[in-house]
Amino acid sequence: MSHNKRITENSSIIQYLMKLNFALYFTKPVIRHILEFIIAATQKGYSGTVTDIVNLSLANCHRTTFGKFLNQGVWNIEYAWRAIRREVIRIIFELSQTSNKPIFVIFDDTIAEKTKPSLQAKHTIQATGFHQSHLKGKQVWGHQLLTIMLSCGKVVLPYCIERYEKGGKSKIERICEMVSMLPIPKGPAYGLCDSWYINKKVIENILKEDTIS
Repeated sequence: MSHNKRITENSSIIQYLMKLNFALYFTKPVIRHILEFIIAATQKGYSGTVTDIVNLSLANCHRTTFGKFLNQGVWNIEYAWRAIRREVIRIIFELSQTSNKPIFVIFDDTIAEKTKPSLQAKHTIQATGFHQSHLKGKQVWGHQLLTIMLSCGKVVLPYCIERYEKGGKSKIERICEMVSMLPIPKGPAYGLCDSWYINKKVIENILKEDTIS
């Protein structure tokens, strides 16, 4: 499925990516693919598949182009996250100062459930596995994500989202490292989390960083 419309270099989306200095870290083809991901992800019917990206974005290429980009593309997602985190901090801190409202740091984890592949499948989705779903009350197949969101008033923005992989660092270790990335707020800030985050190491790390209450 192709489209006649095209996003020009003067579009607000591209201008915003340039404001985040994406051009310093990514080539034009990479920025184009990032743009196509953004367009597809904001369309009705998007479910996270590569086919959705091709069908719902303004791309005029085959599905395998995106697959090759995801598997073999040379680009560092951490560069993008650094820019995003700076922008989220700027927006939330400014909003807190102008509105005189507290900042909420929201810790959570979620499961991006996938279809369990058959035993005959030659290629399975990388790093998938069984995870306990508290929503369904059972083990489900997919990716588990650890997240930190920053909120002030009615605005909620993602500060950090990463995939949790079994066999590596524990959730507690990773959340402590994620907390250490938070800057000291200029006003009151509070943490909101599920019960499993009520852990001595997490609380001590938060107090040590002097970031949130």
